[in-house]
Amino acid sequence: MMVLMIKDPSEKETRQVRKLLIQETLLAQEAERKRISQELHDVIGQNVFSIYLGLQSLRPVINQTQYCSLYEKMEELLLRTITDLKQMSKKLRPKNMEQCMLQQMEKGESADKIIQEAIQLLVKSR
Repeated sequence: MMVLMIKDPSEKETRQVRKLLIQETLLAQEAERKRISQELHDVIGQNVFSIYLGLQSLRPVINQTQYCSLYEKMEELLLRTITDLKQMSKKLRPKNMEQCMLQQMEKGESADKIIQEAIQLLVKSR
């Protein structure tokens, strides 16, 4: 015969579980942001830059004024797009967010305070 005893977790155990959950959540979020940032850079950024280089190769053969104007607008848009992609990629990875959160957990700060500060860091980075 087995007897199963259920006990309420202590406050210390509850804090440890919260700390682990926060840590794992932050690590998972950081990994996902890193993956998205890398894809933006590697896939989309490279494709847009390839289009830009292709457009550059057309520059010498464009003679008519109407096409020159269109070419310049397209070039400007592509350059803005490349800049926007770089900025979006950087914003997805707030500097030292993970390190900051782990330090706060080690100091024993409350889960609510850590979550609030993580949200503030994310908002500031945008």
